[in-house]
Amino acid sequence: MDASHISAKVDAPPSLAAFARMEEARDASAIFPVQLDRSGLIVGGDEETGPDIGTAVARAMDIIEAAVANPRERQEARSFISSIGNAASGLVSQVPRDLFYPATGQSVETQPVMLAGGLQGSFEVAIAASADPQTGLLRHSERRVTTRIGDSSRETREAWRIVPVG
Repeated sequence: MDASHISAKVDAPPSLAAFARMEEARDASAIFPVQLDRSGLIVGGDEETGPDIGTAVARAMDIIEAAVANPRERQEARSFISSIGNAASGLVSQVPRDLFYPATGQSVETQPVMLAGGLQGSFEVAIAASADPQTGLLRHSERRVTTRIGDSSRETREAWRIVPVG
């Protein structure tokens, strides 16, 4: 199966503008073409789709080095970025194997994260999918990843649809 990335829009505060631009410029088309097995699952779907999270962590570390003068604050920021990167890589680096013939309904998975200075955080991945009742083929699938750090939260949304071309 072949497909292409259409667009990405990131709403982020000015302090994260560099990361927002990086994510908006990222082309997710590299995962295509894909091979499906007899039941419509993506073959090799358990493999990571790329180094994007690692790249973002490395860029964040570079920004911290340049922007944070206090060594203690710099180390805390490095620990924080590292914790976020490690937790995120396991939850958001994969395309669902059942993307084209999804398990319909909703599911939520939450993973707590312990951060520097005793700060607590979590990642929550919520997936909702619908399929054509006659064919089982994807109609709409959405994955929302919510990152919570203390009282702050950020949400990332990925949506997939299959639509007729032409």
